[in-house]
Amino acid sequence: MTMDKTSQIHRRKGLLDNSRASAFEFELLENACKKAVEKGYEIDIFAVRAISKIEVFTRRWIRQIVNHSHDYAARAIPLIQNTKPDYELVLSTSQDLITFGDVVAHTVS
Repeated sequence: MTMDKTSQIHRRKGLLDNSRASAFEFELLENACKKAVEKGYEIDIFAVRAISKIEVFTRRWIRQIVNHSHDYAARAIPLIQNTKPDYELVLSTSQDLITFGDVVAHTVS
């Protein structure tokens, strides 16, 4: 089960690198939502997409900040210290599959 979690974080890591959450992306989403409303479609999916973009954006920046320096990594420890240690996941960080920042970002969000 732990390798599944490692694989999931590793896969998300790749998705984070390829995703965008810029103002332009939100404008495109807003325009698509307006067109859908004009056609009489439900717009629930657009809210889900917007929230997903925010989550991805937040997760990416958490990862980058935590991985930036030891000081930031040390400050991230209180965010995850109440979680149960997953030693196989820690082993994955030593094998460079995922980083400590990936673990923090996955745990926090």
